[in-house]
Amino acid sequence: MKYREKLLKLIIEGSVQEFQQWLISQPALDQPAIMRELKQLGELPPEEGGGNILDTVEAFKTYDSVIDKYEDAILDEKLVKQQVIMAEEELTKHVQQMRQTHPNLREYVIASIVNNEANAGLMRSLAKRIIALEKIENSYNPENWKQLPEL
Repeated sequence: MKYREKLLKLIIEGSVQEFQQWLISQPALDQPAIMRELKQLGELPPEEGGGNILDTVEAFKTYDSVIDKYEDAILDEKLVKQQVIMAEEELTKHVQQMRQTHPNLREYVIASIVNNEANAGLMRSLAKRIIALEKIENSYNPENWKQLPEL
């Protein structure tokens, strides 16, 4: 058990608040493992540092499923963040390709927004992406976008 000594110290000498603060300070992916170790300690007899709290604390009967759900939530959040990064990279790549194949893309986007065409909302989003890309490439010139001062 990787966290056994720290957990025993917190159980014996610490308070609930100290345990919570310590747990929250640990990397998110380590927290479910720590909580599982806490449960394992609770299953041990008192002479081995445990306390057989599983017999006395009703909530521990559902502890495994709670930990599993918490771990799934952490993993889901990490997956979503990675998917956002990948989608942004893909969008940037797509915009770069569009700029290469359509040299007048900026003018078309601006005209669509200024003329409030049906695709104006989409073009506004595209304009923001193009501007962000130009800034990354150090090719951004505010004069090119002066017709759209709100961007």
